[in-house]
Amino acid sequence: LAHSIYPGIDPEQEIATLSQAIITDVLRDELGFDGVVMTDSFTMGGLVAKYEVAEAAIKCVQAGVDLILLKDENALRGEVYHGLLDAVRSGRLSEDRLEEAVTHVLTAKARCGLLDGTYGIVDETNIEAALRNPEHAQVAAEAAAKSVVVLRKQEGRHPGAFPLKTNARVFVAEEVSLLMRRLNNSLAHPGALLNALQGRGVDAVGIDFEGTFDTIWPL
Repeated sequence: LAHSIYPGIDPEQEIATLSQAIITDVLRDELGFDGVVMTDSFTMGGLVAKYEVAEAAIKCVQAGVDLILLKDENALRGEVYHGLLDAVRSGRLSEDRLEEAVTHVLTAKARCGLLDGTYGIVDETNIEAALRNPEHAQVAAEAAAKSVVVLRKQEGRHPGAFPLKTNARVFVAEEVSLLMRRLNNSLAHPGALLNALQGRGVDAVGIDFEGTFDTIWPL
């Protein structure tokens, strides 16, 4: 779930992470999803600007969430835990709802073989082979190609064309992911977008950054 608002689905305009209309009415009941529902990071601005973290946790579990993503904010883990515990003790949050959430999580773990020891989430000995599997790369390439959407178009231009001005220089700023640096192949490498633009005759220069601007293409 994302901390976004979808008024077309939830007329109350509640954040999706806390929306019963979205989580229970649509995702669970209408679409029939019976897997694990997890939040996005619970310290993102879209959520904490409206709610205290403990209150948001109670509301999202009430709405049908099974797992709350707190990452490494240890202090907030305690705050959320005690907030949920108090909500159960006061009757605000039912034990049935918690048991339902636990059941979803345990079912997922059983499906992955985590409960009987037959398998784990990650097989460390096969990580590199999986990352470099040509079949996986082909699926990733197809998914990437089909997910591209041009959000703007200019009058008189082809609907599928990038809205770039004729004879204008284009600057590409890119935050390079660790996966791109690790694989660094023809599909995932720093400067891939820049190279694609240049290959199509666009006058483009670019830069990548990881906190500092340390590399410029072309040199």
